[in-house]
Amino acid sequence: MSSLASRYGAAAEDVTAVTGQADTYRGWSLPQKTVDHMADAAKMAKDNEAISAGVGVACDWMMGNITTPAQFRNSVAKAGIGMTYTDLVAFRAATSDLAEELTTIKDQGSPKDKAAAALLCYVYQAVPVK
Repeated sequence: MSSLASRYGAAAEDVTAVTGQADTYRGWSLPQKTVDHMADAAKMAKDNEAISAGVGVACDWMMGNITTPAQFRNSVAKAGIGMTYTDLVAFRAATSDLAEELTTIKDQGSPKDKAAAALLCYVYQAVPVK
């Protein structure tokens, strides 16, 4: 749990505390709505891996692993390979919104919101989306 927490800038004890109820915290519930928009765009392409990759891009932006708009655009384009142009535009907008929401939570959220966001980042990248 501590490596997950440190990877996404949350305290291990906070991640442990919100496990099982993370969806009740702003750090999960707010980004979840945006992930749902990403999923809608990716469903058209029948590409669950794109959702995981898009969440990964947003989480990498939040943590400063992607630092420029060009890197962000390139990463989103790679995640959306195979999508139609219209689906990719919607997917890119949702990924951008998610990155902004996660960054705001990282910068201004409560410790438990940060922990819930860390769990969201982990879960969507580790568990296949159905």
